[in-house]
Amino acid sequence: ELRSMIPELISTVLVLLREQAREIVKSVVSFVRIGVAICDPALLEPLVPQIVDGLMLWAGETKNRFRAKIKLIMKRLCRLYTFERIASLLPAEDQALTTYLQKMSARTKRRREANELEKRQGGGGGGGSGGGATFEDFDEDELDSDDEEEH
Repeated sequence: ELRSMIPELISTVLVLLREQAREIVKSVVSFVRIGVAICDPALLEPLVPQIVDGLMLWAGETKNRFRAKIKLIMKRLCRLYTFERIASLLPAEDQALTTYLQKMSARTKRRREANELEKRQGGGGGGGSGGGATFEDFDEDELDSDDEEEH
């Protein structure tokens, strides 16, 4: 029941993005982030142009302390509605943001696939590219062997 009210609340709150007070804008960006995360994409779809326009008012400012939150919201919107759709809603000077998000998404996907391939091929050997995961595996193995020695 509450989730069905989120789109209506978001459309009302988006008006506040035109305010100059950073505290208000910060709260609105946080609310929109949560709303986009929990709302049904079908209910949110009519509001996507308003959300993108409102967020882009604050995305380019140099002293912007919530630029990361705006990127996260845009990333989520791109995943829900495709990069092309979101890019079509942006002005020409902000097109670089969707290009950047698309490249980062592709990079993350390539790294995830490489890690999965390495795990499937038995890449539990020495050091190297495994980093933290290899260390955690080593730590768990060491704890298991300590337990066996005590019993």
